This record gives sequence, C-alpha cells and structure tokens, in this order.
Amino acid sequence: SLLKYVKDLDNFIIKNPKYKFILASKKAIDWQKFIKSDYLDLRNFEEFDFTLSQSLYIAQELSSVTINWPSTYSIWITNCKNIIHLTWGGYKDTAPWTRDDQYYKKNYMNLINTLCEK
Repeated sequence: SLLKYVKDLDNFIIKNPKYKFILASKKAIDWQKFIKSDYLDLRNFEEFDFTLSQSLYIAQELSSVTINWPSTYSIWITNCKNIIHLTWGGYKDTAPWTRDDQYYKKNYMNLINTLCEK
C-alpha cells in the first residue's frame, strides 16, 4: 500500500511540479526506481558536507508531509510538529503527538486537498 500511495502522489506531482519529494532515509536505497518526478535527494547528506542534524533541519523546513517506515531517521523527523507524518509499518518509532490516522492509507487526494488549503 505504501508503494501505491507514493505512485499516486508521484503522478500528481508530475502534473503539479510545485510539489516535490525529499528522499531522506538511507533505507530508501531504490526509490529512484519508483519516483518519476523531480525530487531532492538527502539520503547521502554527508556528500554535501551536512551533518545528520542539518539534514533533519533541511527536511523539516522544506516538508509539509513525511511518508516513512520505522527507522532511525523517522524517529527524529517525526518529532517535528506542524508536519503530517504518515508512517507505514506501525507507529512504534513515531512520536505519539504527531501520529495522524486521518490520511494514513487513505486516498492520496485527502492529503493533497489539505495541503492546498494551507
């Protein structure tokens, strides 16, 4: 369901290029095979001479939504408020105050409509 959700969002982004994905987790090793739209790649932030905390700051400042799977990066990024966090695979590594079931595994247009209202 995660791949279908991302594919649907990607198709929307291709038609609406003001939106972009940011690949941030090192576990997203093959996402360039799935995402056809333009994206910012922070997975190897060290190559840009960024630290982990700097990459998290960049991601939180540029993001309205995170789509993640439990990982070390998601533990840190889901602590950021004012971002919608969609975590597949369970919420065990997601900050309790940022868990949001309103969009989780639902039609991606629910998310897009909320973003457009902001």
